[in-house]
Amino acid sequence: MDGFARRRARKKKAILRAAQSLFYRNGVKNSSIADLAKEAKVSQVTIYNYFGSKEGLVREVVLQMMEDKWKEFETLISSEIPFPEKIQEMVDSKSQTTREFEEAEFLDPVFFQDPVVKEYINRFYRERTIPSVRKLISQGRKEGYLPPFISDEAILAYLARFKDIAQDQEMMAPGKKKLRQDITYLFFYGLFGNKPGGREN
Repeated sequence: MDGFARRRARKKKAILRAAQSLFYRNGVKNSSIADLAKEAKVSQVTIYNYFGSKEGLVREVVLQMMEDKWKEFETLISSEIPFPEKIQEMVDSKSQTTREFEEAEFLDPVFFQDPVVKEYINRFYRERTIPSVRKLISQGRKEGYLPPFISDEAILAYLARFKDIAQDQEMMAPGKKKLRQDITYLFFYGLFGNKPGGREN
């Protein structure tokens, strides 16, 4: 990468970070291109040159946030902590991420039907989520927490169905926060399962 490309990449990243900060404070709908330009200390033309539109910028912000969350997930998966603690941290992290997305108004059903976003999520699942989940499954079996009679394929199929549910337009609709929380709980703990200490609301 030459000097020009590096400078362009740095500026793009700075705009994304500034936009993320503004979205958290004001929400997507209440943040104009003028507001974004002021926050990032660039011209409005620069934002259009880099992202094409406000929608393009929002998409890039969300995808960057997903990348950041993924790095945290990889660190968790690679850590030496016991299997139950990893699952608990995953649940807590998922709940926190959902809250953050709701506060910044990122949970827009239309956004998650965007072909670019859908392809990114599907590729993300195939190339990164599945291999990491296999590692987690292996640890769970070694520590005696996952029943040996349930195959990896069954667990991965379960995960795939959850991904489909999570991308459903109804799940992303306003007023469905409790539903999203309940689905996440069912995914990790099952219909009759309990997390250590019982469920906390």
